[in-house]
Amino acid sequence: MANGQQQQTPTQSENFQNCRWKLRNHASCIVERVGSARSRGIWDQIFHAKAVFLSEAFAPPPLLVVLFLEVGIREADWTGVGFALLAAVFVVIGPYLAVIVMSRRGAVSDRFISNRRQRAPILLGVLLSIFAGLFLLIVLAAPRALVTAILCIAVGLIWVTVVSLFWKLSIHAAIAMFFAAAQVILWGPWGLAALFVPVSVGWSRVHLRAHTGPQVFAGFGVGLIIGLLYFLLELPQ
Repeated sequence: MANGQQQQTPTQSENFQNCRWKLRNHASCIVERVGSARSRGIWDQIFHAKAVFLSEAFAPPPLLVVLFLEVGIREADWTGVGFALLAAVFVVIGPYLAVIVMSRRGAVSDRFISNRRQRAPILLGVLLSIFAGLFLLIVLAAPRALVTAILCIAVGLIWVTVVSLFWKLSIHAAIAMFFAAAQVILWGPWGLAALFVPVSVGWSRVHLRAHTGPQVFAGFGVGLIIGLLYFLLELPQ
């Protein structure tokens, strides 16, 4: 070779330094990936816990009890509390306790009846309880607005029962949207703040993979329709 063009080979020390540098970079990359995975895991846990909380706090039973108390007190002052609690027994508490017992005995998948095929017979039983409660409330001369609200819920539940024969519509979303619509009917523009409820419920049910987006939006549709029915039935005569 010509002078100045001789190929220079790295020394053993340089080879060692290069290997150590590569290993250090590789180890640093692994540490970063592990840290990133742990960070994602923590955030996943936080979002999961938030979704579970919202799904439980804004589930149909507590929302309906709150709505019955609102309507009862608004229409008949504190006398309406008794009617509201009676309505809650037939529409919410009784059916919900029955489902919990069935769930613990293994008769249904869980207290939310996640298995679509198990929903129709359970919902029919809930409807029977609702109509029994309606009959008793009418006989006892309960506030008209409370009876109307329960009637609208029954209509929505009939719809959900039929749909459940072939598709898993979100009952959580339907009740949450009806609750929000009822707040607007009861309190006017101030009730719009309650839209936070169906939005939260919709996100939580999808995040928990309890429902798909279309199933949640279908539930919203049912809630809006029975909310409109409630508004029309409550128009001044």
